[in-house]
Amino acid sequence: MRAALSILLLVAVCLVLVDSAYGRRPPPAEEENKEKCERAFPRRENRLRCKYICKGWPFRRANEDDGTVCNTRKGTDGRCVNGRCVTDKKKWSTEQPGTVSTWTISGASWETSEPSVPSTGV
Repeated sequence: MRAALSILLLVAVCLVLVDSAYGRRPPPAEEENKEKCERAFPRRENRLRCKYICKGWPFRRANEDDGTVCNTRKGTDGRCVNGRCVTDKKKWSTEQPGTVSTWTISGASWETSEPSVPSTGV
């Protein structure tokens, strides 16, 4: 009885160690530099959210691209900005000084153009 209990305890400890070794996430700085993860499920057009579940272990979520069409819980249309569905058209723009952002009328895509910066000759 003691031998069986000891083996069971040893197996449990080994499983915990293996799980903790494979379940570690990289620091947030490393996650930002990587490409977007692959979706676990295909995007459904009737449920437009700004986050999706990534494929693989550990479970994690990623943000949709900024400017993707989304719906709030109340059913109003909006655009994804930093993982949130924003319905205020003034906040859709993610403009920075010196850039111009324009939304296309047909849907989810948007274009950003940056003006040319004069060369310093270096």
